[in-house]
Formats: sequence, structure tokens, C-alpha cells
Amino acid sequence: MPTSPYVSGIRERIGHDLLLLPAVTAVIRRDDRFLLCRRVDSSEWGLVGGGVEPGEDPKDAVLREVREELGVRVDIDGLVGAYGGEELLVRYANDDVVSYVTTAFLCSIPDGSSLVFTDGELAETGWFAIDEIAAMRRARSVDRILADAIDPSHTPAATSIVDKTEDPAVGVNPLAVAARFVTAHYPGADVAIVAGSAARGDRTATSDIDLLLLGDWLFDLPGQTSEASTHDFEGEILEVFAYTPTGFDEWAARGIAQHRPVTVHMLVDGTAIRDDGRLAPLRQQWQNVLDAGPSLSAKESAFRRYVITDVLDDLEDATDPLEQRVEASILFERIAELILLADGRWIGAGKWLPRRLRELSVERADRLTIPLLESDYPTFAARVSDELERAGGRVQAGFVR
Repeated sequence: MPTSPYVSGIRERIGHDLLLLPAVTAVIRRDDRFLLCRRVDSSEWGLVGGGVEPGEDPKDAVLREVREELGVRVDIDGLVGAYGGEELLVRYANDDVVSYVTTAFLCSIPDGSSLVFTDGELAETGWFAIDEIAAMRRARSVDRILADAIDPSHTPAATSIVDKTEDPAVGVNPLAVAARFVTAHYPGADVAIVAGSAARGDRTATSDIDLLLLGDWLFDLPGQTSEASTHDFEGEILEVFAYTPTGFDEWAARGIAQHRPVTVHMLVDGTAIRDDGRLAPLRQQWQNVLDAGPSLSAKESAFRRYVITDVLDDLEDATDPLEQRVEASILFERIAELILLADGRWIGAGKWLPRRLRELSVERADRLTIPLLESDYPTFAARVSDELERAGGRVQAGFVR
């Protein structure tokens, strides 16, 4: 829209000097695409928006701006956030300098709406996915605003500007950080999922952000199907597991065969921050596999019981405190895995092993862990023997590997 009388009056007094102005931005979304407009004056693509008039409510301002620039009425679905700083400092062709502080609203328009450039400021519009936008000449603020807009934690019709997903333990929103990271480093990702503590909301000060990426065009090297890498981004450590569809199927099947389907759990249990529509059927496919549980063959059961029998004898014979502790730790891992597999449960590594054991039975977990933590090795060995008998008994003489 033309410069308002209010701003024109200020310009008459201050000339081209820096002016701080409140503004609004409409983030108009349809599925995984956003409506961007190319401006006549700069040829840059950007989001619809403009200044807030004196006494005007920001919500009324964003409705007015869209109506004036595109000739349609939008519905406000939620609040994306408030933005300012260097990215919103603009020097116009006439040398006017403005620093905007904008409130961005998530909006939608009815399918089939006819867009009309009523004020002559826009040259064209289009609906674009994030990876397409990454290759366009665009306003500097677009990436940051859209990264927050695709954060699924923003609740429709939100009225507070407080980011409720900020983790109080670390003071950041891991979903938003991950979304910005994907936009910057993996724009070809079709599906992006934040997993682990960042998705569950129980991060600690040292927690990293686990990120699962799926896409047909993730890698530059011909034939590459997978990548596991670690990145430092905005002061956060991100553990990235990236796969083509073929690569994911291969690694997921490998995890299933090892009874420890880490990537499958990431896919099924994580929080999606990008989805091209393939995620729902993928999740259903692999959820069915998880629900079926692991298959422990008689041969594998015998081998696992053979190993436990051997380590159990070593523990009962050990007298050196260090050897006792090492043997007991190995024995806990082996017997916990056998308990879980014998009950049709998936196993885990590290902290996930005791967690999964407690999920199965707190009582059985305590019977093992209490004497272990108290370094009461004779009692611990007796409890392991009980569980070994429950799973089929000792295996020793006559066993062929």
C-alpha cells in the first residue's frame, strides 16, 4: 500500500533517517507449501505484510494488508512469532531506512481463491515448498519466519507469544533449531523428524538433538544412500541420520534383525518438522513391524544362554573387585537382553536397556539392579540364575556354535 499519512508526516521531520516501525506478516500456508510474492521494486520473493497503523490491532492489520495486496480475506490460524533485528532493516530505493519489528501470523485462504494485485506492489505470486524457497532470491527474514512456521509445536489459534516448547533446562526450542538447520543444510529433505529427548521434552543441558532425514535427493555423491554425521549449529549439537528411501529400508531392516530398531523408533515416535505426505504410510508400515515384536529363534536363545552361563561362572569365581564389577556389568546387559527378547520385547543399548527392562517389569528389574548397585554379587548372581532358568536354563556341555 502507499506510504501512510502517519509515516509521511514523520518523514517530513526526519528525512531519510532510520525509523523504527511495527509491522505484520502473513504466513499463508497450504499443506507443505507457502504463498510467496515477488515485489516489483526489489524483485525479491517475500511474505505478504506491511506496517501497523496507529491504534490498529495487529490482527486487523494483517487482515487489511492481505486484502489490500492480494484482494482476498484470510483466516488467522495462529501466531508464529515476533521478529526484528538486522534481517528486517530495509534501505529503500529513495534512501529511506526502516527497521521493522513484525508480528507473524499463520494464515490460510480458501482453495480456489483468486489473487488480485490491487496496489501494484507485487509482480507475481506462487506456492512453494521449503526446498524450492531455498533456491529463490528472497527477503532475508523469510527463512527464520518459515522455520518457526513449520515447527509443529505452534498451536492453531495461539494467543500468546510465549514459545511453550522452549525447554527450560536449556533455554532453546530444539524443534525450531532443527527446522532452521534442515533449511540451511538439507533443503532436499522430504521428511525431517526430531527424535529422542528433544522430541519428548526432557532434554538436559548436555543433550544433543537427534534428527532423522529422508529424501530422494539428500546427497551429492552418486549411489550414496545413507549418512550419519554430527553438526554444531546455533550452539547446539545435532546428530543427523540421513537416508534415501532405499537406505532407510536397509538400515531399518538391519536394526530389526539385531532386535534394536533405533531408526525405526525415531521414525515412529519422533516429532515431524517436515513431511511431503509420505510419513503417515511409512509410520504405519513400521509400526506394524514394531508391534509384532522381535523373533528369538531357538538357536539364538541357546547361544545367548550359553554366553550368560559362561559369564555367570566367571562372576561366581571372581575375587578381584574390579573383575567382579566388569563381569557383573556384562552379565546384566546379557541377561536383560534375554529377558526382553524372551518376552517379545525390543532391546536397547546404554540407558535404553534398563528403561526397557523397567517397562516390562519394575519388580524383575529391581530384583536384578538392587543387588548389582549394592555390589552384592552373590545375590546378583543368584537372581541372574533365576532369570536364566526362566528363559530355558543353562547351556554348556554339548553346545555347538
